[in-house]
Amino acid sequence: MRAFLRDQNGHVASIFALTLLPVLGFIGVAVDYSRASALKEQIRTVSDHVAIAIAASEIPSRAPDFLDGAKNELQQRLGDRIAHLSVTGAWLDASNYRVAISGDLATAIAAAVPGMPKSISVGVTTIANRLPAAYRVLPPHMSLLEPEAADYNRAYLYCYNPDRKNEPDKGRRNFVPIADNATPPTDFSKKIEGYALPQCTPDEFPAYMMRNVRNSRTQPANWDRDRDYYEYFTDTVIDQNTHVMSDIVVSDYIDSNRVRRVNNISTTPMLETILCDNASQCRQTNEGGILPMRQTNRDPRVATGACTSGKYMYYGWEDRPGGDRDYDDIRIIISCPEREKVAEKHVRIVE
Repeated sequence: MRAFLRDQNGHVASIFALTLLPVLGFIGVAVDYSRASALKEQIRTVSDHVAIAIAASEIPSRAPDFLDGAKNELQQRLGDRIAHLSVTGAWLDASNYRVAISGDLATAIAAAVPGMPKSISVGVTTIANRLPAAYRVLPPHMSLLEPEAADYNRAYLYCYNPDRKNEPDKGRRNFVPIADNATPPTDFSKKIEGYALPQCTPDEFPAYMMRNVRNSRTQPANWDRDRDYYEYFTDTVIDQNTHVMSDIVVSDYIDSNRVRRVNNISTTPMLETILCDNASQCRQTNEGGILPMRQTNRDPRVATGACTSGKYMYYGWEDRPGGDRDYDDIRIIISCPEREKVAEKHVRIVE
């Protein structure tokens, strides 16, 4: 050992130099990965915050604004320490929103060592889950059930759960009558003790049903008897994010022998839906609105826009399959269902 230490040939310095580079490399990588871990926690805080904010927002179209805000915040915090910064997000389904943030952290020490990485990729993903929002059911803005018709027509509000459509009740419950074409029309709020509009749970959507009793408008004794009648169900589903209402119209007919028959609504349309930006639009064109004038043998319109707060939806039914196809025998105008606000306490991080 003493001989090795007295060696003057420069071997020690060479060996030390060769050993120093890997040591510095390992130290540099350790320091830089520690910096990357700290940066990852900073990014995760932002990712969690923006995911919760978007999931709790009542305006889904604002998601890009939240994401842009998060990216700007990170750029201001980190400056040139991170490159190729990416902040993206997407709905996985009606209840789960995913935010992904990634970037490259420039190494400080390891970059000086040959063969060591010049940057470290850092990325986090957050999935925020929100409880489905419940919808507050409102009475019709206007009911136009043909008073001159021979048939008796009554409209109901009910709650529909598409996940239970194969159960005996077909996912429909809590039927409450709201209007009819009696003379004068029945005031259901006064006639029914304890009258209240249906309270739908967060996994249900407010929908409308029409009951049509043959040749019975002037015969109240027949209105609720099991004799020739149709029932039309608008099994409504509302997209939690776009607020677009999809109505799957089902028509069941009970004949005089009490045999239930289902009509093919796809080949015999029964319902027209028109979205109005305000109540004034939900008038006929001759009154300055957008609703069609009476015309037979036409194809019904189908609303595809978002039924958001402040707007109105027009429903126009044929009272029976194979009719004159004017889609105004039974008409209802409703204000779009009011979606209860999703509080942040109803949003949680699941990943």
